[in-house]
Amino acid sequence: MEVLRNSFEALLHNIQEAVQEADFIAIDTELSGIGTARPYQIAFLDTVQERYEKIRRSAQNFLVIQFGLCTFTWDSGRKVYVAKPFNCYVFPQSGSRTLGLDRQYSLQIGSLEFLRGNKFDFNKWISQGIPFVNHDDEAEVRQKIGVVAQGNDIPIEGANREFTDSTIQAVQSWLQNSSEKTLEVAAPSSFHRRLIHQEIKKRYNSALSTEGTAGYVTIRKLTNEERKLGSNNRVAYFENELEQLIGFRKVIEVISRSKKPVIGHNMMLDLCQTYEKFHRSLPENVQDFKQGLRNLFPVIYDTKYIAHSESDVQPFIMQSALSDVLRRVSLKPFTYPTIAVHPDFTGYEDADNFHEAGYDAYATGVVFVKLMGQIVKNEGDRPLSFDSPAFQPALNKLHIMRSDIPYVNILGDEDIPDRSHVFKVYDFPSDVTLSDVQSEFKTLGSVGINFIDDNSCFLTVRNGDMVKDVIPTFGEEGNANGEARQRMFSYRIETFADHAARQIAQNVNEVGGIGALRAPHSTALRRQQHRDYTTRAAKRPRVDPEGEVAEGPTAGNPSHNYTRSRAEHSLAKEERRKQREERKLKRIQRDKAVEASARLQARQASTGCTIQ
Repeated sequence: MEVLRNSFEALLHNIQEAVQEADFIAIDTELSGIGTARPYQIAFLDTVQERYEKIRRSAQNFLVIQFGLCTFTWDSGRKVYVAKPFNCYVFPQSGSRTLGLDRQYSLQIGSLEFLRGNKFDFNKWISQGIPFVNHDDEAEVRQKIGVVAQGNDIPIEGANREFTDSTIQAVQSWLQNSSEKTLEVAAPSSFHRRLIHQEIKKRYNSALSTEGTAGYVTIRKLTNEERKLGSNNRVAYFENELEQLIGFRKVIEVISRSKKPVIGHNMMLDLCQTYEKFHRSLPENVQDFKQGLRNLFPVIYDTKYIAHSESDVQPFIMQSALSDVLRRVSLKPFTYPTIAVHPDFTGYEDADNFHEAGYDAYATGVVFVKLMGQIVKNEGDRPLSFDSPAFQPALNKLHIMRSDIPYVNILGDEDIPDRSHVFKVYDFPSDVTLSDVQSEFKTLGSVGINFIDDNSCFLTVRNGDMVKDVIPTFGEEGNANGEARQRMFSYRIETFADHAARQIAQNVNEVGGIGALRAPHSTALRRQQHRDYTTRAAKRPRVDPEGEVAEGPTAGNPSHNYTRSRAEHSLAKEERRKQREERKLKRIQRDKAVEASARLQARQASTGCTIQ
């Protein structure tokens, strides 16, 4: 069922009713982008905090443009789950200028092209998208409304008196001689607009309303109904407008209050987007996010994690994209329970609607029913029991893509993999190449190299016997025997454990204590840091831990300070040039020595003499 701005209030009751009677609710989002380059780009060796920070940035900068939810209710008579899918277009309206909700978000061209290829209606999204305001934005707006309510009258003198008198004369003439419902009055500054608001309210409080825009104030005649309701009161007007702009958040609040299980597929980003847009601003620390998410949705299941982790279904799932899993669970042995779409909710009888949020939510719910039905050996005569021990291993675990950490555990800590064979190489010159790093560490045998940024990378040592020698050999300008070993370039190296500990120490906020991590405190600052960081991102190849070369940089830590004076930049550039020249000279000298030795050996072989 499609839900738009002009039908939202009428259909909100249907959604509430469907949620209240449901056994569980599946959700999905369509987005204006996800971010594929720094600082969003995920890396195999991300810590949980690092991965969360990247997803958080994506959720802060890109939009939810469609939200899909599908309720599933067991029909004991028919012995089927009845599905009710809702497809909701959502769009953030700006509202009155006083409210200050003219928010800024990013669009990713590839995502828009993908959506257009899947028949997404952008005109409908903008013209009929349901507005939304999260709790934090609402609190800021209510403060602004409070300022309006408490505003003191401005004393009017001199030229300002002439301005207000002429404005009132124009209003009087309009009221007496015109049938037009509105009048636009020129106001060259915000101060003049406030004067008009003030005087119209004092003189015509029960008959007229005012609305300011750049350069003008629009004065409107109120209807009899508006006069009775007191809509002439500016505070009441803004509060009523804010209530309308809260919009789709009401749906998320209905789901949250129900405490029903929420199902998604690869849903970490969906949940972060839902939290950021329709609940509160995402916290900086992943542990705080977990706590907030537990309060919002106490019971969560991720079907991608189930497909990857459960031994009763994993052998049957070769590919775990939602469309692939849906196709597989339509075959044996995934027989029960059965699902039927409610007759009032048509259009989802086939798979042509993939990448419409409502359909994807429906598909996610179907996948969940079939996977769990196979796990608990359901024979179709009863609903799934969320109290069953079989449901506990996947409870509140969110799948992590491309990582040796299999999931984010919303209920506690994750099982951290052994990364004792991983080292961080850092503080090297920005002109160091992949080949340079490979040459420097070639004695370790096969290694994986993941560049973090211009000046650091992760080094994965595949030969377990060499791991213990890495720090003693490469930690200083020498080796384990105390013999001099000339480095190809300057750098520092540490174990992954030391890197993780140092990262936590660097990010601890001195005021908030452990767990309060530094991050930009305003949308403008976050975006400026993102632009600065993206501008400086190096387009270098990288080698992942499996040894495959991938295009582009891995995502790095945007907290690095790249700010330098012009003199410092010049000195650093000159130092790098000297280092390159020195390395080049050493290579030439080494090549000449090898060539001379070869010529000497050739002469000895031809003459039979030994030259002293």
